[in-house]
Amino acid sequence: MRVFGYFSILAVSGAVVGGVTGLIVFAIAIPSVMNLSMPIEMADNLARIRPMIPLFTSYKFLWLFLSVVALMASCYTSLNWMNSKARIIVWSKECPTRMHVMSVMSSFFLVIVGLLTIVQNTGYGFVASDEAVLFGNAMNIPGLIAGAVLCVLGWFISSPDGLDGDLRGFWSLSRDHRSKYIRAAARGMALALITFLVALAVAHLYTFIFLLITKVWTYSSEIALGGYVRLFTAHSLLGAMSFLMVFGAIPVLSSEGFLPGTRRSFAVPYLGMVAIFIVGFGGLSSYAWSHYDWKASGLTEVAGLNPKGSPEMTLVHMGTDPAANVKLVSWPMSAWYGGVFSDGDVPVDDATSEKLAKFLSKKKATSRFRDDAVSAMAHIYMVRWEPQHLSTSFETVRTIMGPSYGISLIHLASSIAFLTTAAPASSPNIKSLEGFSDTKIYNIPWRAAIRLAKGWWRFGRPERARELLELAKKGGAPEDELKKAAISSGKNFVEGRVRGKVRVDGAPNGTRLKVGLYLSRGSNSTPPSLRSLVTGLSVSQWTKEDGSFDFSNLPTGEYYLSILAPSSVVPQTAKGVVVSGRPGLIRVSREKASQNTGTISLKI
Repeated sequence: MRVFGYFSILAVSGAVVGGVTGLIVFAIAIPSVMNLSMPIEMADNLARIRPMIPLFTSYKFLWLFLSVVALMASCYTSLNWMNSKARIIVWSKECPTRMHVMSVMSSFFLVIVGLLTIVQNTGYGFVASDEAVLFGNAMNIPGLIAGAVLCVLGWFISSPDGLDGDLRGFWSLSRDHRSKYIRAAARGMALALITFLVALAVAHLYTFIFLLITKVWTYSSEIALGGYVRLFTAHSLLGAMSFLMVFGAIPVLSSEGFLPGTRRSFAVPYLGMVAIFIVGFGGLSSYAWSHYDWKASGLTEVAGLNPKGSPEMTLVHMGTDPAANVKLVSWPMSAWYGGVFSDGDVPVDDATSEKLAKFLSKKKATSRFRDDAVSAMAHIYMVRWEPQHLSTSFETVRTIMGPSYGISLIHLASSIAFLTTAAPASSPNIKSLEGFSDTKIYNIPWRAAIRLAKGWWRFGRPERARELLELAKKGGAPEDELKKAAISSGKNFVEGRVRGKVRVDGAPNGTRLKVGLYLSRGSNSTPPSLRSLVTGLSVSQWTKEDGSFDFSNLPTGEYYLSILAPSSVVPQTAKGVVVSGRPGLIRVSREKASQNTGTISLKI
C-alpha cells in the first residue's frame, strides 16, 4: 500500500507540473492569433479555447505555487524512502538531531538541483520563446557533468550508505568503508544517468506526439479544440511519466530497507512501468511508421518529387538609384516547407505543384507531411514572384481537403498583407479581397478589419473601406486607431500603368525574363528576399518574345523594377553587369498615371 501511495504521489505531482506547462503553451500561442482573420469554424474553436487564457494569466502564481508544491512533494516523499532520518514529523529521543536532519535534507537538495541541471543541459529542457514553449536542441556537456557531480555529491552525503548526513565524515573517510562509499557514489551516478536517459526519451516522445497530434490526428494546420485537448493530455501524461521514471528510481537505488524486501517491492512496479512505457511507445511508433509516412525522410520522397530540384536563377537588382551598382544575387528555385520540428525544400516547377495536389488528394488525412505539402504549395508562388496566386493556393487546398480542413493562418495573413499593401487593383485581386472581407466566411477582428479597409482604399473603393472601419468600430477598435485609419474620398486612386522592354545583349532571340515591379521603401539598396515579397512585390510578369512587359491597374505610389533571369543568360559569377536605360524610381500619380520605361539593356 505504501508503494502504491508513493507512486501515486509521483504520478499526480508530475501530471500537475506537465499540465501547467500545457497551460503555458496555450497562454502563449492563443493570443498570437486572436487578432488575425480566420474562417468562422476556426474562430468558433478559438472561442472555446479562449477561456484557458485567463485561467492561466489570472492565476499564474497559483499554478506556479502548485507546480512547486508538486515538485517538493515528490522530493520529500522520495527522500523519506531514501533515508529515514528525513522523517521529522515525529521527534523522540531515538531521532537524530535537528542539525543532522537538516544536513540530510539540504544535501538531498543538491541531488534535486543536479537532476534539474541535467534535464536542462540535455538539450531538451523547456525553453520559452516568443512563439511557444518548446524543447531546446543543443546538448551542453559541461552542464551535464556539473549536474552529475551535484547528484553524486548530494547522494553521497545524504544516503545511509554514504555519509548519512554527517558532514564530519568528509575529514575521516575510513578505508574500511571505501567499498560502501564507492557504492553510494555509483548509485548517485546511476540516478544521474537515468535522469539523462528519461530527459532524452521524453523529448523525443514529445516531438513524436506533437507531430502526431498536430500533423495527423488534428485535421487542421492551426487552431482546433481537439488538438489542444490532446496536447494538454500529452503534457500531463509525459509529466507523470517523467516523475515516475526519475523519482521512482530513488527507493530502488537506495541501500536502506525499512522492511524486508522493500527494494524489491519498489523495483517490481518500477520495472513494470518502464516496460509498459517501452511497449506502449514502441507500438505507437510502429503504427505511425506504417500508416503515417513516419519512415519517409521528407516530402520529396512521399510525394515523388524530383530530388534534383530546378536550376537556379539570377536576381538582377537595379534599385531606385540609377547611379548605384547593379547587384546580382542567386535566386534558388526551391520552396521551403515545414515548421518547428520538420523542414525541407521542394523544386519550383509546374510538375511539383501537380504532384503535391495529387499527394494531398490521396493522403490528406494519413500523412504527417500533409501540412508541409500545403505550406510548399503556397511558398512555390512566392519563389516564382507570384504572391497574387496565394489566394489561388487557398482555393486549391480547400477544394482538395474540404471545408473542414483548417487552413494556415500564416498563409492567410500573408495573402491579406499582399492585397492590402502591394497588390494592383486587378479583377482577381479585388475578388480575393472581397472574399476575405466576407463576414459570412471569415471572422474579422478589429485589427484585421482596419487592415482590409486600407486595402479597399488602395483599390479606390472608399465605400467598402468605410464598411470595414464600421466593423472595426463594432469590434472594439480604439478611437485613436480609427482616426489613424480615417479614409479619404479615394480620389487619389488611378489605374496606373508601367510598361517597357528588357533585353540581354548576346542572348538568343525570344529569351524571356521575369520582371517584378516593387514598392519603393527607403533607399531600396538591398535586393528583395522571400520575406519581403509579400508586402514589397506588387506584380510580376514574364516578358514576351520581344522583351516587352506591361503592368496595369496600379494604385498611386512609387515603384522600382527588378529582373529574374535564367542563370544561363545572366550568370551569378559574372564580374559585373552594365544596365543602360535604368528607370530608377518610377512614380505613378494622378498627374502621370502611365509610365514607359523604354528599353532596358543588360550587358554582361
